[in-house]
Amino acid sequence: HRNAVFSAMFSADGKRIVTASGDNTACIWCTKSANCIRTLSGHTDAVYSAAFSPDASTVVTASGDLSVRIWCVDSGDCRLTLAAHNQLVVCAAFS
Repeated sequence: HRNAVFSAMFSADGKRIVTASGDNTACIWCTKSANCIRTLSGHTDAVYSAAFSPDASTVVTASGDLSVRIWCVDSGDCRLTLAAHNQLVVCAAFS
C-alpha cells in the first residue's frame, strides 16, 4: 500500500489476509509468501474496511467514496457496487 492501512482480516482458513488502505485499494495477501496476490482497485476514496466471505471467495469493502463493493477474490473483479449512501462507509462485514 502507498498510504495508511485501516483494517486487516484473515480468511477463515488463515491462508490469506485482506487489507484496506487510504490509497483507495484493498489488497489480498498470501500469508505463506507475504506477497500481495491481488489488488482490488476501483474505489475513488480511502477504503476503511475489507472482509472475506466465510468461504473466502468474495471480499466486501467499505469506502469514503460512499460505496460498498463486492469483489471476486480469484479474478479481482468488482461484482457489485452499492453506492446509495450519503456519507462515507467505514465498515462492512459478512454474516
